[in-house]
Amino acid sequence: MSALVTATGLASAAQADTEKRITFKPRGAGDAQALTTRWLVDQSAERTVGTHKIEAFWAGSIAKTREIPEVLAAGVGDFGDIITPYVRDPMPLNNAVGVFIPQPMNTLAVGQFMEEMHATYPQFEEELASQNLHAFGFRPLEDYGLLCAKPVKSVTDMKGLRIRSHGFAYPKLIEALGASPVSIAPTEAALKRLLVDNPARLCDFGELS
Repeated sequence: MSALVTATGLASAAQADTEKRITFKPRGAGDAQALTTRWLVDQSAERTVGTHKIEAFWAGSIAKTREIPEVLAAGVGDFGDIITPYVRDPMPLNNAVGVFIPQPMNTLAVGQFMEEMHATYPQFEEELASQNLHAFGFRPLEDYGLLCAKPVKSVTDMKGLRIRSHGFAYPKLIEALGASPVSIAPTEAALKRLLVDNPARLCDFGELS
């Protein structure tokens, strides 16, 4: 599980009546991140009786996932979502918690631990400030696992499979389990063409024993 930091750009006009939130997530994704972003937009308008608004720019319309930190720092947006493992080189400290896979803490514990680290060690916040950013919230990403085109009930069943994945940590885990990581676009199309046996998502890796 990876840490997602909701950060503001220190160079942005944070006092504006309408603030820009930049996210790579599609509005209709239906997952926790999309739902909480929509909730924040709605609640901002409701609780300020319309005097303060958040305009969300969805699906990477302003910046792609890895571009968001630089765009925020430059003041193009007021705040947005940063997946720390995607920018691990400039943020080694803020990647220190989510780097462990399998992750020993559950989703809630990861978020709480990130808050604790920022409250206890100023170096975490200083690392972001050096890039003209400030963290004001943490939300670990959902657990990843396997969506299988055929039954996978044990580690033995992983041998020789081609598994769609992403990032840098999950391909290493897939290789360690005896399968081959594959980087290929849309999951549904790949499954139909049987170019991959399993896209890395949905089922819990911990169920494999």
